[in-house]
Amino acid sequence: MKRLLERRGQTDAQNQDWEDWEKHMAATYGIDCRSLSFEESGIDIMIDTVPLKILGRVEFFYICVKCGKIFWDGPHMSTACEQFAHVMNLQS
Repeated sequence: MKRLLERRGQTDAQNQDWEDWEKHMAATYGIDCRSLSFEESGIDIMIDTVPLKILGRVEFFYICVKCGKIFWDGPHMSTACEQFAHVMNLQS
């Protein structure tokens, strides 16, 4: 996610590492790194809604393929799982 944000707005696509990473993101996740959207649907990834301090602390993010919202594990995740355990079949 940090890498997407760092690259946003830059036009120099000559860096081979970046081009390889773009290909990987497209093939693996269907993400167009240049437009920050999903290739198939064109839905924008809402990276601007993630606070910078979160980008620096969190390693993994979840992106909704239907709306582009970004989520991450945090204190709110365990609360949400507890609240919806009966729906998600998480009860033991």
